[in-house]
Amino acid sequence: MNPSVDKAPSGVTTAQDPAPGRDLQSYVTVVALPVCTVLMFGQATGGTSGLTALMVAAGVYLLTIYLYYGLARLAFSNRSGLLWSSAAAAVVVGLVSSGGIAVGPMLLSCGMMLVASIICGRLTARRWRPVRVYILGAATVAAFFSAQYFSLWSELAAAAPEVLDTAMADLKQMLLSLGYSQEAARSGLDQTRRLGEIFVRIVPALTVIGAVFQFSLGYLLFVRHAERQDPALTCAVPFTRWRVPFAVTPVLVVTILARLVGNETARVAADNVLVGLSVFYCLAGLALMEYYLRKLNFSAPVKILFYMLMFFTHLIGFFVAALLGFVDSFADWRNRPAAQAV
Repeated sequence: MNPSVDKAPSGVTTAQDPAPGRDLQSYVTVVALPVCTVLMFGQATGGTSGLTALMVAAGVYLLTIYLYYGLARLAFSNRSGLLWSSAAAAVVVGLVSSGGIAVGPMLLSCGMMLVASIICGRLTARRWRPVRVYILGAATVAAFFSAQYFSLWSELAAAAPEVLDTAMADLKQMLLSLGYSQEAARSGLDQTRRLGEIFVRIVPALTVIGAVFQFSLGYLLFVRHAERQDPALTCAVPFTRWRVPFAVTPVLVVTILARLVGNETARVAADNVLVGLSVFYCLAGLALMEYYLRKLNFSAPVKILFYMLMFFTHLIGFFVAALLGFVDSFADWRNRPAAQAV
């Protein structure tokens, strides 16, 4: 996949949905954004607990995925009036339902869905390559999400040492009561504490990856819609052709340099960026493996066994797949003359 060519030739018009006045789904999308805002920031939902809170969280999660699809669909059809009407309604309803509290997070949350969706819709309509559209959309989600949760991550990092001390003290008492020796308990506590510190350190990356995953599902739904509206578009890329563009490599190099020579803040940021990039490189590596498994005509049971072995190798399998994905970003094995299409 060559991302160097992005835009359609001049004169290409954007796609339009048929019979826009009767397109009920578009108006459902307009309503969905204010509803999602109320569920996330409304005071009435903030005091729920138990099963109701779980149902609200699940509803917000699914509604967010739908909004990435629905808003991009409106942008693809150039229906700016409905887009901005939905955004204005979401802000007004959010301010009223939240009592004016958490205005910043609310605006960032709405902006994240709107801007990422508009990028996907408008650039797809202009025939930009899917890899560039997806990267720009995912980067937008990551930036808005990071701005929204930065203060929370800082508070978590500040409170983590005290929380870990308390947890380790309780765990030590439990281990000693179970008959562990002081030395065995200390060894287990040291390992557990290191794991806890690593987890706290990469919480930003883990949460951002979750937000990008929601966007990815919505984007997948959208590209299916775009291809139905304009068969000339080729938005959906088969999994066996997934590949991280070589243009991402400078970001990886700068991140590694920051990790090696930067201060503690730079190292924490670099660790989180590396975790996020490693997930995409791992997916690209798995796509490369699947490509050659299909090319060599391995049976389904053999492939299942292969992936089970990959799973049981834990971090080793993850790093091997990520390394393959990274090397393929510049080697591009699947597009070499000797390679055959799947």
